[in-house]
Amino acid sequence: MSAANPFHPLDHRLASLEPREVKWLCLLIEHLHDLRFGSLHLVVHEGCIVQVERTEKHRYDMNAAISLLKEDKGGSPDASIQHNPSKATKTRK
Repeated sequence: MSAANPFHPLDHRLASLEPREVKWLCLLIEHLHDLRFGSLHLVVHEGCIVQVERTEKHRYDMNAAISLLKEDKGGSPDASIQHNPSKATKTRK
């Protein structure tokens, strides 16, 4: 029975990285760290990363948004869009 290798196969490659490569990896990790939904797009020219584009997606629950409006206005969220005939018609004196 052979002993399990405690090192990941890429560990030897990480140890041999140049300082600029380490900086790029740190930057990529930073961009990925708090990305929940989206993508990270790398632009490479002649074997070097020259640009990082980050696209994030934010999805919102419409029911939650209506509830927030209701709390902010202190009433029904539909009250602001209901037709109010007393304001819509002009009265004569």
